[in-house]
Amino acid sequence: MTETYTTEERVALLTRLREQLLTQRFRFEEYLEILEQQEAAISEKNVDKLNEYVELETRIITDIAAVQRVVTPLSEVYRAVTPEPDPEILELNDSLSRLHEEASKHNKRNQELLHGQLDTLRLELDSVRSPKRARNVYSSRDTATLLDITT
Repeated sequence: MTETYTTEERVALLTRLREQLLTQRFRFEEYLEILEQQEAAISEKNVDKLNEYVELETRIITDIAAVQRVVTPLSEVYRAVTPEPDPEILELNDSLSRLHEEASKHNKRNQELLHGQLDTLRLELDSVRSPKRARNVYSSRDTATLLDITT
């Protein structure tokens, strides 16, 4: 299979794969920054900022998925064409794996923080609500509560 590709085509393939892996690494680094800012917004109980970071997070995850749809076939062709993998590509793949794992852990930590904040908020709401009292069947809203004794 390696004989069917020229050296220029292999170099072009390697260059394209490298570019896509670098793009993906950059997106993961952005994602980690957003997760850190999101964690701060959760700790500060800043709902507006948290909503903004969730929107950014959604966009970045979409970008990562789009780049991955390009990287996967390029990697397969690269492995089929290249007898010895390029050390830079191996290093990029390793760093992407580490970034992915770190992002997953940070995301899980943010979810746990958010669940903790929600639980705290629920307890606060329950303490603020007035307890429901049983209504007296003999009381009526139509009865006067004040008596005029001036006459």
